[in-house]
Amino acid sequence: MIRTHRTGIVKGFLLCLLSIIIILAALSCIYFFHIYSFLSYEKIFKTDTVVVEGWISNSEMRQSANNILSNNVKRVIVPGDKAELALIHYPVNNYADIGRLRLIDCGVNEEKIITCPFETKRNRTLNAAVYVKKIIQKKGIKSFIIFTEDVHARKTYVSYKKVFGNKYKIGVMPIPNDVFDNKNWYKSSEGMKTVITESIAYIYLVCFQRFKHWE
Repeated sequence: MIRTHRTGIVKGFLLCLLSIIIILAALSCIYFFHIYSFLSYEKIFKTDTVVVEGWISNSEMRQSANNILSNNVKRVIVPGDKAELALIHYPVNNYADIGRLRLIDCGVNEEKIITCPFETKRNRTLNAAVYVKKIIQKKGIKSFIIFTEDVHARKTYVSYKKVFGNKYKIGVMPIPNDVFDNKNWYKSSEGMKTVITESIAYIYLVCFQRFKHWE
C-alpha cells in the first residue's frame, strides 16, 4: 500500500511537471511568434505635427524624413538627451540636435523643426514625453504622431499616454529597423537582445511606473 501510494504521488508530480513544461512551451511559442508585432504597435491618423525621437538610427531617420516630406507636416519636434561624443559625427552633444541635423540632411525644412533637448539618467522615454508636453502645450497642439524604432513603439505610446493623459490625440509610427530581420528576430543576437530588452522595459513601465498624469 505504501509503495502504491508513493507511486501515485510520483505519477502525479510527473504529470504536473509535464503540464508545466507544455504550458511554458506554448507561452514561449506565443512570445516568439507574436511579440514583435505586439511591441511594434501602430496608430496613425492625419496630423500636421510629428515627434521624431532623436536617437533612432540613420536608416530610421531617413524613413521618418521621407514620411514627413510626403505629408503635410508643419511641425517636427525632436526630443533627445545627452549623447556620447564618441558615437556621433556632428558638432553637438545631444540627440535632439543630432536628430535635427540628420533630418535637415534628409531634406526636411529646418524651419519646421523644433528641438527638445533634456538631460536624464533613466526613464528616457518618459522624460522625453514630459519635455515634449511643454512644447505641445505652448503651441496649442492637440494631436501628434511619434516616429520611433519599431519594437520601441508600444513602450513609447504608453509612456506618452501616461504623461499626456486622454486630453490629446496621440499616435505612433513604428519605423522598421535595418539591423535584423523582423520576422526572424530570434535568429540573430541583435534581434534577441533588442526584443527581449524592450519586452522587459515595457513590462516594467506598465507594472511599476505608476504616477498621475503630468500637468
